[in-house]
Parts: sequence; C-alpha cells; structure tokens
Amino acid sequence: MSRWQQADPVIGLVITVTILGVLRTTARQVGARLMDAVDPQVVERATAAVAAVDGVQSVDEMRIRWIGHTLRAEATVTPTQT
Repeated sequence: MSRWQQADPVIGLVITVTILGVLRTTARQVGARLMDAVDPQVVERATAAVAAVDGVQSVDEMRIRWIGHTLRAEATVTPTQT
C-alpha cells in the first residue's frame, strides 16, 4: 500500500511540470504574436518572391506583421532601370 500512497504526489508533480511546460510555450508564442513577430523564414521567402518579380532590381525593405489572423506584407523595392 505504501507504493500507492507515493504515486499520488509523484503523478501530481508530473502533471504540474507538464502544465508549466505548456504554459511557458504558450506564453512565449502569445508574447511574440503581440509583438507582431513573424518567422524569419517567412520573411526570407516573401523577399525572394518579390525579388523574382519582373521589373524589381532589389528589395530594400520587407516588413511583415500580423493583423488578426492574416499576415500583411509591405516591401520597398528598387525598380530596374529601362
């Protein structure tokens, strides 16, 4: 019976650690989202897509931010000289 009495607090600690781990991850994601954080790979892919457009010489600045559940991108480009 002694093992079963020890199992309850051990399982309670395991559950507590799991909840704290999930809370930490969630708080980090929510904090990043509040600061309009966007994955750097998304910015790189968007910059490459804009740079591949005919008439664009270079992408000088790329800004991407969250607005609701969608991303809004703004790019400052240098057009090719004709």
